[in-house]
This record gives sequence, structure tokens and C-alpha cells, in this order.
Amino acid sequence: MVEGEEIDNFSFALVVWEIHSAELPFSHLKPAAAAAEMAYKRARPPLPDQPTAQFPAPVLGLLPMAWHPDPAARPDFSQIVVLLEPHVVSSVQSEATGTVSHLKTQWEQLANNPIRKIGETPFELPFGLR
Repeated sequence: MVEGEEIDNFSFALVVWEIHSAELPFSHLKPAAAAAEMAYKRARPPLPDQPTAQFPAPVLGLLPMAWHPDPAARPDFSQIVVLLEPHVVSSVQSEATGTVSHLKTQWEQLANNPIRKIGETPFELPFGLR
């Protein structure tokens, strides 16, 4: 049985694919058959040829490397962090900016309506935040 960080990286990449595709890889197969497809036939979940909103460039670049047939050629987790960190930070900053912008708009609407009292209208946080 093969063990080690290389296997963890392969599995991590499968989870990243699941998150971005909103699917289970090889869902048409039983788990043992899916594992055999990946191990013996070198099958991998499908990826687009070009970056998309669903599979941005950093993710699309990482997955084939993490699924390399030679476990020693796969990136270690420190390399994965370097590859994904800018994408994750950018996504979080974008979401935070959207939240602040949304709250600012609500405040301006309340401030421009002197008839309505601030206590009467609760602020709503976007993205299901509370």
C-alpha cells in the first residue's frame, strides 16, 4: 500500500475538484471501481481546457500536477499553498469588499430617508452572514 504526503496531495486535489465542480468524481462507479480507474487506468476527473469561473487558472494549474502518475512528481503542500494562496486571498478580499459595499449602500439609503428611523430597519448582511 502506498502511503505518504503524495497520496494526501492527490486526495486533496480530488476534494478541490469536488468543490469546484459540485460533483463527485466518477459518481457513476462504485468507490472501488473508481479507485481502480484512477490507479490502474490513470483516469482523472474531467477538466476544462481553459480557465473558467468554475475552474480558475490557479486551480486548473494545480489539479493535473497533484494527480501526476508519479507520486514523487506531485507538489508538496508547501507548494500547493504557494499556488493557491493568491487565488484564495483574492476571493476573500472580493467577498469582503462586496459586503462592505452592500452595508455602505444600505447606510446611504437609510441616511437619505429622514422619515425612516434607523432602528426600524435592520441591516442585512449579504452572503448569509450574521
